[in-house]
Amino acid sequence: MPRIVDHDARRDELARAGIELVAARGVAALSVRNLAAASGWSAGAVRHYLPTHADIVALVSDRVRSDFERRLEAVPESSDPVEMLRALLRAGLPLDAESQQLSQVWFAFLGAGMHQGSGASALVYAELFAALVRFFELMQQSGRLTVDSPAHAARTLQAQFDGVTVHLLSGHLQQGEALATLDQVLASLLTRG
Repeated sequence: MPRIVDHDARRDELARAGIELVAARGVAALSVRNLAAASGWSAGAVRHYLPTHADIVALVSDRVRSDFERRLEAVPESSDPVEMLRALLRAGLPLDAESQQLSQVWFAFLGAGMHQGSGASALVYAELFAALVRFFELMQQSGRLTVDSPAHAARTLQAQFDGVTVHLLSGHLQQGEALATLDQVLASLLTRG
């Protein structure tokens, strides 16, 4: 009787190994040979699931994105929209080992693909920007936005969030300083409700 293979579990193993590989050695290390060594699989087995380099990159970057989404979805609902945003920002920051690794890999992909302006990173940034614009539009309608444009507020917060993330990853900010910095940015964009 042929053995039943859980293909989703195998792809998950490869995605995890790819994340660890990128975190340790960078995006350039993503190859069939390196992924085979990192996962303990044969190169032929890796090629069966991921025939091209683009397939490997897509699997790993999609996994990083879905892991971040899972972290954000786990944030408990709040009746205060500003507190909800603050909790979502905190969930996305590299404040624990898992989110540090995810952020490291995300920025590695971003750095490797900045010249392309497309792909998963461009899509995530566009989605995040649109969500932040919607949030700041609601804050503007309630009279809490301190700047003229929800888009300006969204760009400001998004850029500050990325900067804080980089500074956390590089050790230039401690967790408390990072959270205080984001609180200051929010305070500059919103009046107290």
